[in-house]
Amino acid sequence: MTTAADFAQAVLGLGVDGRDLTLAHVLARSTVVFLYLLVLLRVAKRRFLSQRDPLDVLLSLLLAAMISRAINGSASFVPTLGGALLLVLLHRALTRIAYLSPSIARWLKGAPVELIRDGIPIERALDRHAMTGEDLEEDLRLAGGVADPAEVRSARFERNGRVSVERSAHEAWRGASPYSAK
Repeated sequence: MTTAADFAQAVLGLGVDGRDLTLAHVLARSTVVFLYLLVLLRVAKRRFLSQRDPLDVLLSLLLAAMISRAINGSASFVPTLGGALLLVLLHRALTRIAYLSPSIARWLKGAPVELIRDGIPIERALDRHAMTGEDLEEDLRLAGGVADPAEVRSARFERNGRVSVERSAHEAWRGASPYSAK
């Protein structure tokens, strides 16, 4: 091995068919990918980790699928890492554009949908999102600690797929915090 490239090729098994990778190759690739992902996560910013909207989820899914191929040798190592960087940069650019333009943000990320207003479920919204009454009641219990839609001032199906609950003023007065919902 005369050059760093030759050394990396031998250690990482570059150019070796995925079925012929040794345990040492996979361990070395895993280590390089782990360190590379740490750098990518700094580039992507923390926001992506929270999976707040469809863009964040999409990046998570694509990044996981792509990076796993680099480790197991089913795709070329260096180009796959380059593709992962491109995905992170695209995510970052799109989230910045969405930040600057509310109309683009709504198109990319969607908008929250009101499911309950003043204790009354909005049937059209429930139908649109294929939510049964039982689904709604479960979400109210889990997100807001509320058993009855009548106790809710407003419930929304948020962009991240979770339901947020704002209790009615009467329920909040009884000791429950309107901020207890996640």
